[in-house]
Amino acid sequence: MSESQNDGPSSSTITHAVSNRPEMVEAARKFFTNPKVRSTPFQEQKQFLFDKGVTSAEIDEALASISPVEVAASSSPNAVVVNHPVSPQNKLVTFTQSVVMIGGVSYMAYKLVRSWVLPRFFGVPDPADEQMQNLQTQINELQNSTKFIMDSVEQTLQTVSAQQEQLNRALLMMHSGGK
Repeated sequence: MSESQNDGPSSSTITHAVSNRPEMVEAARKFFTNPKVRSTPFQEQKQFLFDKGVTSAEIDEALASISPVEVAASSSPNAVVVNHPVSPQNKLVTFTQSVVMIGGVSYMAYKLVRSWVLPRFFGVPDPADEQMQNLQTQINELQNSTKFIMDSVEQTLQTVSAQQEQLNRALLMMHSGGK
């Protein structure tokens, strides 16, 4: 056996210790971003590169150099991936939408608890029902007072009609007595 196999580190370990081979890292990066390769399991991809002489460190460096945009673009070659920076205006719109959604859901939860859960399970009356009862009571009182006023007006009208007849008779008697 040779000395390099028994005692010393192998040539790939020396290469790894010194630096990664840029051409191998680039080849591994291109390999990983190839759309045909993306559909195979990762372990098979890695084993293929090992068989071609690429070291684990070079594979790790190649994986680290691949951005999510490249991975998405390699998954579907016809897709256009645009990485827009998030502007403060977009953050404000997103925040506003979140606040509106949270507010709407909170209000719906409040109405559900207040009008369904509390009256059914805890006997707490629904404010809308209480308001409706108060309104009904006020309408009944208004109808009663209107009826009382109508009765009073009718009674006053009958009194005025009776007095009118008495005056007409008295005038008639005075007029016929003066002839």
